[in-house]
Amino acid sequence: NIVEVVAPAGFAAYQWYINPSNNPDLAAVAITANEIPAIHSGTNDTLFVTQESNIMQGQPLQHVFVKLTSVSTTVGIPACIGYQSIDITDVKPRADFTVKNNGTLDIQFTNTSDTLTNARKPDYYKWEFDDGSPDVEWHAGDDLALWSPMHTYASCGTKHVILTASKGICSHVVEKDIFIPCLNVMDDTLICVGTEYRSIAACSNEIDLTNPAFIWTNPAEDTLSTTNSYTHSYQESDTLIVTISAYNESTSSTLSMRDTVIVSVQQFPEIQLEGDTILCLGETANIRAIDLSGSVTGMKWVYTRPTEPYNMSGATTSPILPTFQPTKDTTVYLLAQTSQGCIVWDSITIHVVKPEIHASKLKVCPGQPVVLWGTNAQSYTWTAEPDDPAIPTTYIDTITVYPNVTTTYTMAGYGSSGCHADKSVTIEVIPYPTAIINYSPEYVDVSSPAVSFTDVSPYSTSSRWDFSDGSTSNARSLTYRFSDVSTDTVWIRLTTYNELGCSDDTTIHLPVLIFSVWVPTAFSPDGDGLNDRLFIYTLNVLYDLSFEVYNRWGTIVYSYSTKELRPEAIANMQNVLGWDGTVNGSQAGQGTYVYRLQYKMQGSSRVYDKTGTVNLVK
Repeated sequence: NIVEVVAPAGFAAYQWYINPSNNPDLAAVAITANEIPAIHSGTNDTLFVTQESNIMQGQPLQHVFVKLTSVSTTVGIPACIGYQSIDITDVKPRADFTVKNNGTLDIQFTNTSDTLTNARKPDYYKWEFDDGSPDVEWHAGDDLALWSPMHTYASCGTKHVILTASKGICSHVVEKDIFIPCLNVMDDTLICVGTEYRSIAACSNEIDLTNPAFIWTNPAEDTLSTTNSYTHSYQESDTLIVTISAYNESTSSTLSMRDTVIVSVQQFPEIQLEGDTILCLGETANIRAIDLSGSVTGMKWVYTRPTEPYNMSGATTSPILPTFQPTKDTTVYLLAQTSQGCIVWDSITIHVVKPEIHASKLKVCPGQPVVLWGTNAQSYTWTAEPDDPAIPTTYIDTITVYPNVTTTYTMAGYGSSGCHADKSVTIEVIPYPTAIINYSPEYVDVSSPAVSFTDVSPYSTSSRWDFSDGSTSNARSLTYRFSDVSTDTVWIRLTTYNELGCSDDTTIHLPVLIFSVWVPTAFSPDGDGLNDRLFIYTLNVLYDLSFEVYNRWGTIVYSYSTKELRPEAIANMQNVLGWDGTVNGSQAGQGTYVYRLQYKMQGSSRVYDKTGTVNLVK
């Protein structure tokens, strides 16, 4: 724009000045004022004010004056000098703007044009972009969104923007290059829960940036990473915000770009296998899968335990196990995957009915408990031979029985379809022993206090003896010599055991007897009524008695024998049974004779054999 200032014509000289102080004493000001170079004057009397002249020096108002020198007509007389001034107002608008990256390709333009004075306030703006999009125009009173518009570019890189500000016929144009970094971020993704995932950002035109900085945050504004990537194991979905900032030398500006990545998490499927798991040989398995999560898109049945990485080739959507007839116990596995490939597996074991019967004991004493239980079947029934009415009739796998006699128990083990197989076990009942003691003699002789004992208890395999004098023994038979025979009787207790340790006991009492069989050392058969006969003296019953007397030549001169001798039954036993001192009717001679006495005691098989001498005195 050009402003033409014209002074009065006809003067000899013109000098133009700027008067920023607007001092009315122009003659005084001219001495120190800023003189306007003549190059800005078209003629001496004309001043041309242009933008290039910089006369306004950034001031919206300047006072310009001119010094006028008249033409001198008389030699030696100075010319007259005068001054004239005028105010020049700059009404040309000023245009400028800044930019800010609000997104990957979203640029916010902020209009910073001069609006301080109404004289220079533009009433029209036009934004021009080099991407072929329509210009954005703003007129006074329009929405401020057109004053500072947001513009989205279709691509990154260096862009050229022109802003024109106009007021009346005056206008101002500013042009700038802006730089948009090419921020490339991985697309939104869907992963399986718990999976570690790495999100990566990069600048394809990074060469135009100086030390680009990356910051990964989440909606809570937590800083996750300051590198070009972020790795995390996701338990739930998350939104990542990546921001890149750097200085661009070509545009001499610091740039910032932002983009988002949504990492969605898909849960693993939840499946359940069900069906008949106990089958008879030759039956077909009917196993099926239930999709509890409703997210399964593929299933695969296998017969070996799956290991990662899982192979889903040949997967189908059928939840039914293909035709399968197990010949032995078999574990079937099902792999199930979601649309994202989140894979889980479950298993079910199919048992072929091979029922087994088990018993806690195979031998018991009458009435003792035995626990019986079955395995490898789905349900069980029980019978017994001979019949055991205590057996429950319900289908249970474990029972407790109390047999009194040897019994065979039979278990029927059933499969899921009702087929069954039988297994039996015999529980042998070992009777309790009945404690019986054989012993001899049936008394204790104080002179020889030994008694023989034998355990003859039926079904007995071991014994324990307890004696009244405190001794014990585990022998099956023994001869025991009592150490204390000071009482009238002694007792013996037998506890007898069968092979299972079941026992019975009995106690016997034996009398303590003082036996005395005495033969006199002399007798006198003279008829005086005293010691006239020789015989034994005893108060006890004797068995198999034999009493003989010999002379010095070994000839028997007297002999007496009997199967049983009961002294209490024979009155005056010595005079009735004794030797009267005669041999074949003649008196035997005086002298020493030898006797031999043999007998048994009651309840004993022992033979007592005694010898001694006796004197016949006249």
